[in-house]
Amino acid sequence: ADRDASSHIELAKKEAELEKARQSIAQQNERTYKILLATADSLFTAKNYIDAKNSYSEATRLNSKDPYPADRVREINDLLAEQSRLLAEKQKQQAAMDSNYGKLLLQGDHLFNDKEYQKALAAYQEALTLKPQEAYPKERIAKTQAAIEEQKRQLAAEQERRDFELAQQNDTASVSRKDSLFMQDSLREQL
Repeated sequence: ADRDASSHIELAKKEAELEKARQSIAQQNERTYKILLATADSLFTAKNYIDAKNSYSEATRLNSKDPYPADRVREINDLLAEQSRLLAEKQKQQAAMDSNYGKLLLQGDHLFNDKEYQKALAAYQEALTLKPQEAYPKERIAKTQAAIEEQKRQLAAEQERRDFELAQQNDTASVSRKDSLFMQDSLREQL
């Protein structure tokens, strides 16, 4: 009987120790849970959603009865999905702008090579509005403006040459008429 009583006492002691260990583990888990929630909330506020999600998920594993961390995980998943959608939209817009920019430069280069400088200038200027930091459209605008000035100078020189030739023709015609009149006068005098 003493042996049974002694084994019951030992068993009771072990059960008490186990209960004490369980309570200690439960208290430690509760402290860890609270630390995880505080950390997750701080990360969430800082918009560090991935790390916040991991902390909320860990907190859920420690205390599945509290719906708060699981709700936050769902909220983060929604936020991350929206961020991903916005990023994809932004990338799509950037790709469209890059494509348009490239087309404008190509169009400007073709127009420049065809000596359609005003149209080329407009294409380069539009490309520059899409990417104002890029050097190439600025360089092409300067080159196109120089070509326009050279073209104006050449047109002015050509017009001046034509005016000179016309004046020479008029002078030659005038001299010819004067010569003709002089000849007619000379012939009359001789008669």
